[in-house]
Amino acid sequence: MWMQNSTLQVRVVAFLLASLISGCETTITPPHSGSPGPATSPVPVLTEPDIPPPMITPAVDPPLWDEFQTKITSNIQAALYSRIDNEFPNTPANLASSSTYYDGSRTLWNLFELFDDATLNLTVLESYRTKATEIIARSYLEYQFPASGYTRFPHGLYLDYISSGSQRSYDALAALLVPRSGANFIVPASVDDEVRYSRDTAYAIQVYTWADKMGIPNAHPEYQLGFVDYALSHLSQWHSGNFTNPGNSNNQFKNPFMIGLTMAALIEYYNFVHQDVRIPAAIKIAVDDMWVDGSWWPDVRNPEPTGDTSSYSFFSPGYGGFRYRLLWNGTAFVPDLNALPSSPDVNADDNMLIAGAYIWYYKHSGNLIYKTRAEDIWKGWVKNGFVGYDKQFNQGMRWTYDFVRWYREGSGDVCGSSRLALCHSSSSCSAAGGNWNGLFCQKHAVYMN
Repeated sequence: MWMQNSTLQVRVVAFLLASLISGCETTITPPHSGSPGPATSPVPVLTEPDIPPPMITPAVDPPLWDEFQTKITSNIQAALYSRIDNEFPNTPANLASSSTYYDGSRTLWNLFELFDDATLNLTVLESYRTKATEIIARSYLEYQFPASGYTRFPHGLYLDYISSGSQRSYDALAALLVPRSGANFIVPASVDDEVRYSRDTAYAIQVYTWADKMGIPNAHPEYQLGFVDYALSHLSQWHSGNFTNPGNSNNQFKNPFMIGLTMAALIEYYNFVHQDVRIPAAIKIAVDDMWVDGSWWPDVRNPEPTGDTSSYSFFSPGYGGFRYRLLWNGTAFVPDLNALPSSPDVNADDNMLIAGAYIWYYKHSGNLIYKTRAEDIWKGWVKNGFVGYDKQFNQGMRWTYDFVRWYREGSGDVCGSSRLALCHSSSSCSAAGGNWNGLFCQKHAVYMN
């Protein structure tokens, strides 16, 4: 378990040592000295080499921007609004079957910030964001649903609170910090670092991150570090095939979208909690692996992937997607051709759960290879990602706000009235007509900062 897991420490160290082929070794003292968890001694890790920033171009949106906007505006009514109407006020207790699965509240907040009234009616959008936020809050508070680890969605609640001061959103996020029967993914010692728990682990990290930024008291700050160590171990296992509890076949696989969720949680921790130098090194290995291990398929039509090929004819050629799952055969990862019996084994639906890590690492390193790969993933989703149903719509928009922000920054874009997310101070935010929330500039009103 977490408190005594020396195997986890060895695995993470070995994983990070693998990155030395592209960097240099240094010795650091792990953060939170004296806290329990595997990171209790100096860990050799990669320090990113100094890479000169690339030549920047004039301000530019990601490719296919107009097509992206059309994709959203033509699908949002049927995929999200109608489903929210069907559920509100009779909220389902289990968010995994809800219109808000993958955080519909966050989706709608992101769209408000990215779109303007001429493209998407923002008044209508805000009314549905309010409903989506209430659906999530009611599930956590009134239904006393134990909130399975993969149905914990703190972002929309945090964003609602800083924008409106809603006590209900505050209370709902606070409820996610309380261990309950059947919902043990908030205390590291209740589970271990098996990869089948990766989503639950990632979401636990995010609950702690945004509860902290909301000012919710946390009696056990060391728990978040325990989950960070688990997440780093997951990336290590997906790299090496050296799995915890390998006798359980449920642990010998990699789902690229789960890797994306893990990287998102670690990046948020790095950006908003502590710049743990283990994280960029681990992200680099993960995004490099997925580009060469069969996770990424650069053109879903040329040639068509093996497996269930009947649906590939509907895809636009020339654009890529990710395999849903790969299995470990003892020496390498191979495609799981039975993971989706009635659907393509490669598709672009999950691309935007992963793309953010590539553009973030481009910003972190300055290496243009990662920007190009991020663009390929983005274009694949715009062209072929399905957003006609609430789950897939929310998956597509869950991390897209950050992707667009990092892409614009990496392209030389600057703070302005239509680029509020690029304003990095209260004064520049105010000058551009935005509202500073204490962490970033937003279009939404701000209740607290």
